[in-house]
Amino acid sequence: MAEKEPDKYLEMLDAAVKDSLHRLPTPHCEFITEGEQTTLVYKHQMGDFEVRFKPSKHLDAEALKGGEYLTKMMLDLEIAGKSIGELEESDKRREEYPQLIAIWFKMFFAHLLGNNAAIALRSTMRETDLITATFMQSTQIRPFVLMKGIKQIKASGVNEHLALILDETEKEKKEMLESYIFALQPTNLDRLREFYDAVYPVWHDIKDIAARYKDAWRGMIAAKYKDKTIVSDYTFESLFIEDIADDLLSRISGDV
Repeated sequence: MAEKEPDKYLEMLDAAVKDSLHRLPTPHCEFITEGEQTTLVYKHQMGDFEVRFKPSKHLDAEALKGGEYLTKMMLDLEIAGKSIGELEESDKRREEYPQLIAIWFKMFFAHLLGNNAAIALRSTMRETDLITATFMQSTQIRPFVLMKGIKQIKASGVNEHLALILDETEKEKKEMLESYIFALQPTNLDRLREFYDAVYPVWHDIKDIAARYKDAWRGMIAAKYKDKTIVSDYTFESLFIEDIADDLLSRISGDV
């Protein structure tokens, strides 16, 4: 019995994430893995900050729960009135997607753990400075409590300093999350102009060949553009999933 053809959508999802990994922010720590335990070491001028992390079954359960939720959301998403869940082998997708997404979930969790630890360490330094400054102010003004005629003593600048610390930490957190989203989201269009300028002449050429050679144009295009680099290190074939490329070529020719 012949093996089933691999799920192209599953391959596409896996490839999309793997292709994005090199753009993820670098964790501000060193990962040292020994067996099931990972040690995160963040080096700072004040000393080394070390976290020993051993994943529990609870993390696996949370990752799988997230995978199941995101799978349902993804398969139920409608585009032009159709959902991926309506396509063939949707039951197979509902079974396989959660496991794959759970793996990504745990990988991102480990990645973010290091950067969150770095933010926490920097924030702790600022918070320690605030607490120490407040303590010193209270120590300095303590003798004034004994003076007659003074009914109220207020340390100045504490609330302003606190607001500044919270604002700086929130800004760091926001920048970190935005950098992850920017690296992974499919709507990252920072190279759109580069790809458009490279692909448009190819599309124009394909349409011209299709108009002049109505019976042989597919074979001619395959021969002309086989293994040809179109933009950066992308070949003509690597820019498209096979069945989608075939659909696009059909539309260009006007023969859908």
